Amino acid sequence: MMESPEHSGRAACGALIVPPSQVQHILAICDRLRLIALPYQHGGRGGREVCFTSSSDSKAARAIPLHAIAASALALGPPEDPELAALLASGEVRFEAQYHPPPARGRRSEAGQIAQSGDDSNCSSCPEAYIPGRVRCPGNFDFRFIELFAGIGGFRLGLEAVGGHCVFASEMDKGAASLYEEHFGEKPFGDITAVASHDIPEHDLLTAGFPCQPFSTLGEQPGFTDTKGTLFREIVRVLKALQPRACLLENVVGLLTCDGGAVYEAIVTELEGCGYTISHRVINSRTLTPQNRKRVYIVGIRQDLLLPPFSFPYIPDLGRRCGDILEGACANAANYTLSEAQWEKMRAAPTFRGWRSLAWADRPAAAIVSHYRRDLGNTQVVPRDPPHNPRFFTQRECARLQGFPESFPAEGFDFYHFIGNAVTAPVVAVLAGAILCHLEHEQQGGCNCPGLAEGLQTVCKASPAHLSDRLINFPDGSQESLGCIVSS
Repeated sequence: MMESPEHSGRAACGALIVPPSQVQHILAICDRLRLIALPYQHGGRGGREVCFTSSSDSKAARAIPLHAIAASALALGPPEDPELAALLASGEVRFEAQYHPPPARGRRSEAGQIAQSGDDSNCSSCPEAYIPGRVRCPGNFDFRFIELFAGIGGFRLGLEAVGGHCVFASEMDKGAASLYEEHFGEKPFGDITAVASHDIPEHDLLTAGFPCQPFSTLGEQPGFTDTKGTLFREIVRVLKALQPRACLLENVVGLLTCDGGAVYEAIVTELEGCGYTISHRVINSRTLTPQNRKRVYIVGIRQDLLLPPFSFPYIPDLGRRCGDILEGACANAANYTLSEAQWEKMRAAPTFRGWRSLAWADRPAAAIVSHYRRDLGNTQVVPRDPPHNPRFFTQRECARLQGFPESFPAEGFDFYHFIGNAVTAPVVAVLAGAILCHLEHEQQGGCNCPGLAEGLQTVCKASPAHLSDRLINFPDGSQESLGCIVSS
């Protein structure tokens, strides 16, 4: 006897009711005809589902839930497949249009549910977020910055949120520079090696995401033996000549281990030789955006300012998930869906990671890389409802993963390359706020939560409108709503 619908808790669906001895045979038919959700489709992530139709009789028939399109077709009449048609006609297998599956067990919470969780690679934990006797950082900074190797302006988005004014930017990729100009209204200078130090304006903060390819774990890590690796010395040249109060640099985590750590030691030595005290932290963008993107952030504070050591700020874990940034029923889904040839090539690649190569709505995405869609083996895709193959992220979804605002132009195939090379804007906002607070407020005893309000404002601007309220009503380390911080 069937379970009562009121005890199910799950929506009714079409299902094939089969004897236990025929389960594997019918599953094979369903696989062949694509009647059930496959592991790379919504509903098939946990494997092919087979349900008991009675909780008390182990010999009772089994139910194989079908996806909606297949169930609708069977409800209209006998299937075209002769084998399945014969089984249904014999009564050995029957189709039930309104089957109520049992409650799901051990499934994850609703996609996008916000919850705090720790990450060793991130900044201070909640108990350290508030220090008694300190006031919350008022922000309202007014400072000048430059952006070397600017790309499409990830640093600028975060820095302007904190009150910064860009006085110089350089980017030699013409496509990236064009997109930068389209959004910010200013065209960056080209090759930084062709710009004399005296032509760069005075500034308070130097920022740079210097080329990461020589240090990436996805390559051979040639380090400074690669031409791009030596571009770091352009940063050194500008620091020596103009002596800004601080610098903020970003690169891949592989920088720390390149050549057994010797490359990073050489970088620190050169920065210290410019007159700066250097500290670094590996930070995962996952705290503020739904993307597992670990990057090393290097902060330099000018030594003659005689300030105490810089402390990396508290960053709350908002529990973001892919469901927060997906465009839902993507209007142009067909243009992003993998062809059969692409899907077969992706699964055959040695770097294919099974279900981890799929961006499930209840998990953070993998890091968006510059060769997204070009290297299928290192590309994460979004599962679609059966019987469709997965699809690629849209350009807008990638922009949201990096914390770029909804107003930022996100079109064209090359955008994947540009956004994959970009820095996560909300992380920059929090770090820049902490650096400016350290420079301007540390002598007065320091502040709590520097940069946090600006970082959260950046997060909200990069989120669909319906998520903004939910994000700022998340409690921070003091159990106050982050909305209080955003509005303060």
